[in-house]
Amino acid sequence: AKGGSAESYTQGRYEAFGPGGSLLIIDSLTDNSNRALVEIRTSITKKGGHLGSTIFNFTQTGLFVFKGNNRDEVEENLILSDVDVREVTEEDGSIEVLVEPSAFGQAREVLGGMGISEFDVAEITFLANDPIELTDPEDKRKFDALCDMLDELQDVQNVYHNVKA
Repeated sequence: AKGGSAESYTQGRYEAFGPGGSLLIIDSLTDNSNRALVEIRTSITKKGGHLGSTIFNFTQTGLFVFKGNNRDEVEENLILSDVDVREVTEEDGSIEVLVEPSAFGQAREVLGGMGISEFDVAEITFLANDPIELTDPEDKRKFDALCDMLDELQDVQNVYHNVKA
């Protein structure tokens, strides 16, 4: 469009060490990268963390969660359709499917062909390789406060971490 007043948005990814050995990946979408960096860094620093390289502790994964109890059938259909499946698990009437990110669309089509069209979760996400539990109440409080602060920032889109809920 003409006019020159269109805003331009930039994606950003920040990695951080948080309280109690927690690791975070923070995705942003902003019209001002400097503001986003300062706000994210300030939030992390206030809660006892610092920026640093943590992405090697996570694996990017396609994730589907839906109601069902036919785990074997789901896994078989995905494999027969040549979907690059990492894992299929069933627990409490829900099925969780992990696939390579590049196979996300293909997996969704196969699941749709099986009549599965409603998902509790259907996204490409980062899963922690080694999830941790924060046992120190002070670390847990700081971590929760950090997540709340990051959620309040207008430029933050997603926060991934290695802390068990």
